[in-house]
Amino acid sequence: MEAQANVVAFPSPHAIGIVKADIENGYTRMANDLVDALAHVELSGRQYRVFMAIIRKTYGYNKKSDWMAAEQIQKAMGYTGDITHIRAD
Repeated sequence: MEAQANVVAFPSPHAIGIVKADIENGYTRMANDLVDALAHVELSGRQYRVFMAIIRKTYGYNKKSDWMAAEQIQKAMGYTGDITHIRAD
């Protein structure tokens, strides 16, 4: 018996449109010390996404700190899993 392969058709770039990052729509300025520290720490994918959501909610709005509910972070990162995964230590 021959094995059959599943062929997956990826959309062409022309079908989905080309998205360019543009600072005219805003940007997040981050301190070099914070970027350097991030380069030295090992984070899981979810931890990284939480971190980036917090950076966006603070530095992205020119705040040095902010109070955030786990639900705000969950929404900012587009996470559909259980909210306890955001709150976990």
